[in-house]
Amino acid sequence: MEETSRYPDVDVTEGIMRILGSRLLEVISNTSPEQLQAVNLNNLVRDVSSLTRAVAYKKNVDVKTKDILRVGEEQFTMAIFETLHDEKPELYKELRTFIKSKKE
Repeated sequence: MEETSRYPDVDVTEGIMRILGSRLLEVISNTSPEQLQAVNLNNLVRDVSSLTRAVAYKKNVDVKTKDILRVGEEQFTMAIFETLHDEKPELYKELRTFIKSKKE
């Protein structure tokens, strides 16, 4: 919690999933063959599958969120340019010239 307050932009979910995945691999690799015989493989597979689904779901949500934000930004930009074009044509021309010069 201290780290999240120090770094508010850090994705906590991503960190938790990485820690869980790392810990799971560590436990499996440090488990003796005899101990593995006692492990319920169905539960282990279910848990690994759940973690994998959680990672995939989160990545999917991240992509969709970025797409939504990009579309919103484009619509906002278009609305500003349309308003400038209609209400302040000189400023609109000046802004277009400025943007064009920065692209070059």
